[in-house]
Amino acid sequence: MLALSLTVPARAEAKPVVLLIHGGGYYLDYGIIHPAATVFEAHGLQPVLVDYAIGDIAQARRDVRAAAGRFPDRTVFAYGESAGGGLAAMLAQSDLIDAAALHSPLADLTEERWAGLGREFGCWWEECLRRFSPALTDARQPTLAMVPEQDQAVDPRRVLDWAANDPLVRSISYPGGHLEASPLGSVGDLERFADFFLSVAGPGRDRDEPQM
Repeated sequence: MLALSLTVPARAEAKPVVLLIHGGGYYLDYGIIHPAATVFEAHGLQPVLVDYAIGDIAQARRDVRAAAGRFPDRTVFAYGESAGGGLAAMLAQSDLIDAAALHSPLADLTEERWAGLGREFGCWWEECLRRFSPALTDARQPTLAMVPEQDQAVDPRRVLDWAANDPLVRSISYPGGHLEASPLGSVGDLERFADFFLSVAGPGRDRDEPQM
């Protein structure tokens, strides 16, 4: 099991933080988050890479929650891909972050294929699968999900139905497979997420500043 670690830039400024949460089905590390760090930093956000436990979904959720809790006086966002999108969505059901962005999120583990793979990450019985399925619970923070319509790993209907029934969740669907870019291209998609975060933050929205 990997211990939680955060990669924070040496010059940490009072910018909104974006936790970057990688995919990998909760039992692998795809390591594909670094392009997001580059784009978000260029938009005035502070990317923080989160290395969470592999093969233990309960510990993975504790790890990302611990990561979010390390910035109590900052605006904190979460961006996740695939399984990382599921973890980011779980954070959006707490008061630890201010918004979440999800790409091809694994948001419903009750799908048959994921129930079958559950032993790989320590969750295969129904109660556990439902507990770690954020699409079955309302969000508490604004959430934006990009949903490829031909996703072969995640049933896009699960996320689209979630967005249709939860006013805090918005989805953008487009032709494509799992983690494939929309017609905007991968950089364009990340810039869309950055714009979403900045729209939530607004001017002067760090948590230690009073709101009018």
